[in-house]
Amino acid sequence: AGSVWLRVLDFDGTFSGPAEAVAEVNAAWVSALTVDGIPWIVYGAEDENLFALKADEPEAPALALSVGGPPQLAQLGRQLMVIGASPNGPAWHRLTGEPGEIVADAIVGGGLPQPSSAAQVSGGALMHFQGPGQCVFVDDGSGRAIGNFPCQPGNGRLLTDGARALISYEESTDANDQIRLLPTFGDDSSFRLGNLQDRELLRFANDNGVRPMGVLSTSADIDRQGNLELLIVEPERMWRSVESWPVGWPHPTARAIVARDQEALVLVFGTDDDPAVVPVPLQPFEFADMNKPYGFTIDESCVPDVEVCDGVDQDCDGLVDNGLCCNIPGEAESVGFSVRDLGGLGNEDLPLQWLMSDVRGNGAYHFAVRVADDRWIGLQQRMWRQQNGRLPDMLDLPNFDFQGAYEGFAFHAVGGHNGLIARDGEGAWRMFWNYRNNDNLKPPQPIDCDRVLTSETFSHDPDNSILVVCPDKVIVMHPLPGRADEIIELEPLEISNVTWATVSQTGENTRTLLFGHLSSLGTPRISALSLPVGGRARPVDLPDDVAEAEGIDQPVTRSPIFGRPYVQIRNEEDGTVRVRALVRRGADWEWVELLSAPAPMKARFAQTASKVVVSGPVDNGGVLATGFWFIDIADHDELNAWSTEPAVVWPGEPLHWDVTRGPLNDFYRDYFAFIDPPNEDSRLFRFMSRRVECNLR
Repeated sequence: AGSVWLRVLDFDGTFSGPAEAVAEVNAAWVSALTVDGIPWIVYGAEDENLFALKADEPEAPALALSVGGPPQLAQLGRQLMVIGASPNGPAWHRLTGEPGEIVADAIVGGGLPQPSSAAQVSGGALMHFQGPGQCVFVDDGSGRAIGNFPCQPGNGRLLTDGARALISYEESTDANDQIRLLPTFGDDSSFRLGNLQDRELLRFANDNGVRPMGVLSTSADIDRQGNLELLIVEPERMWRSVESWPVGWPHPTARAIVARDQEALVLVFGTDDDPAVVPVPLQPFEFADMNKPYGFTIDESCVPDVEVCDGVDQDCDGLVDNGLCCNIPGEAESVGFSVRDLGGLGNEDLPLQWLMSDVRGNGAYHFAVRVADDRWIGLQQRMWRQQNGRLPDMLDLPNFDFQGAYEGFAFHAVGGHNGLIARDGEGAWRMFWNYRNNDNLKPPQPIDCDRVLTSETFSHDPDNSILVVCPDKVIVMHPLPGRADEIIELEPLEISNVTWATVSQTGENTRTLLFGHLSSLGTPRISALSLPVGGRARPVDLPDDVAEAEGIDQPVTRSPIFGRPYVQIRNEEDGTVRVRALVRRGADWEWVELLSAPAPMKARFAQTASKVVVSGPVDNGGVLATGFWFIDIADHDELNAWSTEPAVVWPGEPLHWDVTRGPLNDFYRDYFAFIDPPNEDSRLFRFMSRRVECNLR
């Protein structure tokens, strides 16, 4: 068994006494931070929970925490924030240091990965997640994560003066690997600290927010250029070692560095006096403008904070609510009510299914509602507001009342026609066509495939049609008896064994189809076809790292706007969904996880709006509600891949919600809509849409 030892280093660089064992444990992690005058030590072993100890009271029993390592420490108000691992993701304790303190339950950051570093800022603390390049703000009042924004991705660490935080990170170029510095808030360009020689020289722990590191000098001084030097990096100034070393770091067994005035104290282990304290003289770094360290602009009138949806520029970059998806005040919702008691149609309970379609150019939504096991009716909601600000009431779709239609797959409005894809009494898929005048329509027609993969509107007036995609063919289905359906066989196009398909509108009269299938080598592959109205299908070349991306066993959707990220909504075994974006990083494409609801239950991609909407349960003042998270995926480099707070919270659970995939105009700019009964006793359902706009950082 091992031990955790405590030895106090005085400001003059000497130890005040011998080392003292404070815990009998084979510790894998030991971290320290002084908060409000209390020197804390946090330690723990592999597969065990962490302990916290006040170094100035080593005889007092350690506080047992409910999280495991590795720990990240930060000051949160006047408390110590200990971030560790729990079965449900990262969780953190807040410790006051008061006598007889009882450790409160940890706050769980549901759905988040483990942070790579943490630091105090004004009003709270930041957690940095270097893989996805995100920062999450934790409020020092509630202790809860209340917002996020894009941070620099890659290997990095936060440093802080207690009010503002910067991030030091690695960046690879064709010439060398660099260490750079960037504010977490604002829009300044990064500052190069030096070039990387050995990552071991980056592992020294922060000293109360200040980061020591060893780098290859990029100084204009010819005698230092390319030599190794020690830097002490603070938010408002930087120190460099007076001496530089042409042959490398002279203290390979050093494990910690603390800065004291114009001297760095290097703790070197493996010596007779273990550890030995080696002083390294420091000198101030000469910036080009000593009033502007690192070239960063500091607006004294603006205290940077995480952005929230309130019309104010919190992060001091001159942009309001940037990086967020906000429910727009004053234009929050459009409401319309049904005029029909759907329960009076042979169904004593709520409708079994809702399917929704936007109506191109007509400012309306059409709904197919399954009111009984074998019966569907149609409703329409027009989107222009009346003088009272409300939408008109829902109306029936004329002649839309199908008997013998069971489970529904999809519903599309094309021109003046409506097409419902549903199973018949034998379990086979059929297309049920509707028109305001049902004369001269094809009867419910069989769809010639064992499995429908996807469907989409194709052409509108005067040649209305719907695309239906099967594992071996694409069918263009028409409602009028005199118009034969068109069949596009996939095997001649070298697409076979198709397991999934998606459709995007990539032009006014063009659809791009993606197919997930097995290549001739038996490996998963994505192939693409472009299909114009009235034209022939032609293959579309995809980059190899898109066509052969990891995890393409489930559908991937292309944005209608060329060059934007691809989106994948994966169905997980536990009933939740997982959303990813395939983004371009330089010349390569890579998956980025889109983080939103702690338990995401449903997700939809609003293609034309370039938004992903995710729903999941939330606690709304002790009452179960449904939260809706919005993520803008219109960009690659500025992608804000996380949405830690719902933009919309709805009491209970809506019966149905969806997004529009049609062209955005004044009627469809809300793009997100749901159906809900006004109260538990009513059958007069209401349609609601919400205005949510996103601003990239």
